[in-house]
Amino acid sequence: MMGKEKTMSEFLSYFLNNSTLLGAFISIISSSITLLIQAYIKKYLMEQGETNIYYKTVYNKISSNPWGFYKENNELYFDLPLWIEIHNTKGTRQIVRNLNLSLYSAGKFVSKTKQSTHSRRTVLGDNGSYSFLVDAGEIKRYDLEFIIEGKDIDFHDFDEVRLSYFDTNDKYKEYKIFEIKDSWKQSNYKISDDWKKLQ
Repeated sequence: MMGKEKTMSEFLSYFLNNSTLLGAFISIISSSITLLIQAYIKKYLMEQGETNIYYKTVYNKISSNPWGFYKENNELYFDLPLWIEIHNTKGTRQIVRNLNLSLYSAGKFVSKTKQSTHSRRTVLGDNGSYSFLVDAGEIKRYDLEFIIEGKDIDFHDFDEVRLSYFDTNDKYKEYKIFEIKDSWKQSNYKISDDWKKLQ
């Protein structure tokens, strides 16, 4: 045991008295700490910014009608064509998954709408998908349409429309975008004059 302690003591003495080895060791530690700090700062800066979503109601591509309640083939349905723009000001790719509309009545959830994948020959969403991957610093616009037939929810009244999705961290988000009066009565609403931001 004494021999081992003597050997260790001699090694430490040699190491500490050898300026070249000591300098190299300090340099390695210093470089490692610098790299870790740089990596942290880079990650921090890349996570700065926001993923902003803007929406705008537009006319139906087939009927040229604005959004609202319509009757076709004796079936009453709610139709909402929508443009969205996703602005990613972060330094990393961001995900907006399963973007949809949620219908509410007096604050209570009623139903989700159906996401239309096509409007005749026009493919909606991102090649029919309502999940989107947006690169860093990128702006993307998508053409969407949401629809639901009254009979699918037993003509349950609703007075509020919310836009919902899951973000990059799989966190569910939901924002009120419209109030509805007299649901399931044939009527239409004025399309948007300008883009509105989800908030």
